[in-house]
Amino acid sequence: MRKLFLSLAIFLISLFVTASQAYASFGISPADLTFRNLIPGSSIERKFFLSRTDLSEDAEVVVETDVEGANSWIDIEPGFSFIIPEGEKTKEMNVVVSVPKDAPLKSYTGFINVKTGSKTEGEGVPIVNGVAVSVNLVTTLSEDLELLVRKIQIPNIFVGDPIKIVISVENLGNVAAVPDVVDLYVYDSSGNSVIRKQLSNLPVIEPSQVKEYSLRVENDLPLGEYSAEILVKYKGKAIREERLVFSVTERFDRTKTSWDNKNASLFFMGILLVIIPLLFILRAILRIILTRKEKT
Repeated sequence: MRKLFLSLAIFLISLFVTASQAYASFGISPADLTFRNLIPGSSIERKFFLSRTDLSEDAEVVVETDVEGANSWIDIEPGFSFIIPEGEKTKEMNVVVSVPKDAPLKSYTGFINVKTGSKTEGEGVPIVNGVAVSVNLVTTLSEDLELLVRKIQIPNIFVGDPIKIVISVENLGNVAAVPDVVDLYVYDSSGNSVIRKQLSNLPVIEPSQVKEYSLRVENDLPLGEYSAEILVKYKGKAIREERLVFSVTERFDRTKTSWDNKNASLFFMGILLVIIPLLFILRAILRIILTRKEKT
């Protein structure tokens, strides 16, 4: 009886160690694919990142879907079978879910199994490691309108260059959406308003996608430091307000700098041309003085 318990304990420990090693050598992030507001006829996409610790050889990845009623909706980019090349630690994988227009309104759950191993010529792929992505898809007819502004930036500019506003927006809803307008207010160091601008007609953002806008505003601002207030509005409301500081600086003139360096070189050459003859004259004078002293 004691031997039986000992053997069982060793077996369980070996399973734990094996599972820990597999987990440590291969992983995926995020660990789930959840969309609770899918409208029939829509398409969404999510990025996953595969990572591994053993970089000594190519690894073949095989992806299998196990989501009852929705397997045909799921597509994988770059494919259901692909290679992670030798020496490459991470690999991006996109999962695209295309919901049919006649899809029943209900919940679809299951897993996306991602398996990896080395491939031997003429043989299949021996599975060494594997991870499972939990899937939870829910179809609905209710529209969900939600935008999230992830970042707003204004870099410093040179005199005469346009102001550049970088805005990153994610569509958390289930239908295509776009911010109504972006309001820009710029103030000088004394607090005086110098620019008031409203930017519109931005590109549409598809559901589950992140879009980075790069907006430019022409200006005639002189050198100095300025503060900018940016409001991103959607459905008549401000969904993000940011106050930033940026500077207008003088453009680096390479031609002028090269000319200055040339003038400096000529100046030092002129000094050398004057100093070197003087040194020879001083040397001659010293010799004369020393010769006279020796005679006396």
